[in-house]
Amino acid sequence: MGPILAGLEEKAKSESKGGEDSTHDDRKPISFGQVCAAAEGANMMMQALGHWSDTKDNDKATYNCWGVGCSEVEIDVMTGEIVVDRVDLIIDCAKSLNPAIDIGQAEGGFMQGLGMMIQEEVLYDEGTGELISNGTWEYKPPLAINVPREWNLNLLQGNKVGRVLSSKASGEPPLVLASSVLMALRHAIRDARAEVGLKDFFALPAPATLTTRMALLAPVVEKLEALDKPFSD
Repeated sequence: MGPILAGLEEKAKSESKGGEDSTHDDRKPISFGQVCAAAEGANMMMQALGHWSDTKDNDKATYNCWGVGCSEVEIDVMTGEIVVDRVDLIIDCAKSLNPAIDIGQAEGGFMQGLGMMIQEEVLYDEGTGELISNGTWEYKPPLAINVPREWNLNLLQGNKVGRVLSSKASGEPPLVLASSVLMALRHAIRDARAEVGLKDFFALPAPATLTTRMALLAPVVEKLEALDKPFSD
């Protein structure tokens, strides 16, 4: 961008009333719009790229974001629907620049992870490769009803080891803590199956969609229905 600005300044100087040899300078300041127009005319991209580091080694700006999460869920064995009753999170933002923003970003990241763990399944046609889950009839992003009923989120205190002004990123790292919901869901399904004598191992891949949950709960429902039959007559 430097050559563009220098060229504009040189052109303005030559077009000034006093000329190049005059001490009188009535040039107008170069505007940002002029710089943009000149850059476009010269096919020059108006962008810059750089790396920053506050260390003397080759580790440019990497660091670890720590966090811990605990979730409590309920599951309806007849329908497979779940409710996230409570979530407790502690997020490491080092010395937070703005706690309100960091907490909001952490909450958003967690909800994004929640959808990834229990709802948002991407489906493709195996023959054509066409995306099947291309609308909310098939693809289920989290809604307000999926927000934990009780949500306690705190920023880790006393850790000032970060980067810019001792801070750390807060947007995406808390996403992985949503795996605590998946683990709680697995425990709930395990306990439901154990109540009817099913204690075998089962896989629960993410996303643990309603279809997946009902497949694991189907033997439970069958046994419960069998128990109810003597009382239905």
